[in-house]
Amino acid sequence: MRIILTALILSFALAAGTLKVSAEELKPLAKLNLNMDDLTDLSYVALRCSALYASQYKVVPNSDATTQKLRQVAKNLHKVFFMVAGQAAMGARGNNAELSDAITSTIGNRIISIAESYSASMERNYRQSESYFDGELVSSDSRTCGMISQKLRK
Repeated sequence: MRIILTALILSFALAAGTLKVSAEELKPLAKLNLNMDDLTDLSYVALRCSALYASQYKVVPNSDATTQKLRQVAKNLHKVFFMVAGQAAMGARGNNAELSDAITSTIGNRIISIAESYSASMERNYRQSESYFDGELVSSDSRTCGMISQKLRK
């Protein structure tokens, strides 16, 4: 019974996670009161960073050696943060192996939705200032995720 209830809750979360998120709804990570020692908060931050880097990979043109390198770094960081988000979410739910696929699917769908918002924001920034990384949301979250990625390397 507990497994069925948990599966229903995760199914609801999956459905809710697929709803579109607009960039206006996202607040910069630095403005949120998140505790990086809390696995649920850590999972959310990693999910947002994964979405940010996925959108950078999508939006930045593959036009020269510099942008190719930037895109490769963004792709790698997207993968790293996706794994961190999944591991933290699993830890927050007691490392229940039966929930692994549902958690991974939910996180993946949320990343896609949030990445679409970041991409739209980046494209809007580029039209306004010829820089994808202008604008409070993208610049602030790029700094936050960059600092976290540096800590992950250590």
